[in-house]
Amino acid sequence: MDKYIDLHTHSHFSDGTFSPSELVEMAKKSGLSAIALTDHDTTDGLDEFMRAGEKYNIETISGIEFSTVSTGETHILGYNFDYNDPAFKKTVEESKRVRFENNKRTEEALKKLGFDVTVEDARKLSPFGNLGRAHFAKVMVNKGYVSSVKEAFDLYLQKGKPG
Repeated sequence: MDKYIDLHTHSHFSDGTFSPSELVEMAKKSGLSAIALTDHDTTDGLDEFMRAGEKYNIETISGIEFSTVSTGETHILGYNFDYNDPAFKKTVEESKRVRFENNKRTEEALKKLGFDVTVEDARKLSPFGNLGRAHFAKVMVNKGYVSSVKEAFDLYLQKGKPG
């Protein structure tokens, strides 16, 4: 029998749209046998996610997608770990702090370019979790500065671009 899994999903605690429970429910309805939640630099949704796995009788795997410093854009996926381990929690909190600082730098860079785009604007799009460049891109689209998220990244938000 073929089994299908999805080991790279994001909830609204990161740059996804749905709650952790909704992701599990959709996975079950889609016929997946297992799903991992790999939000960017946060484990905030994992308790809800794991409970939903029990409720919907589907295997749920703890995960995270860490951003790292490199010459390009590098993300590291981790799976099936003790997300309540104090040392691990400390690492996640540091990642959140760095992400917050990066978001403030993005806000400042976009303001210098003449765009009225703030961290608070991005927070309105993602009230639950970590913010990232995708949220800033959506704000830029909503305010009419660019026609698409892709355009925001291509012109301003990719590594090496002015935003």
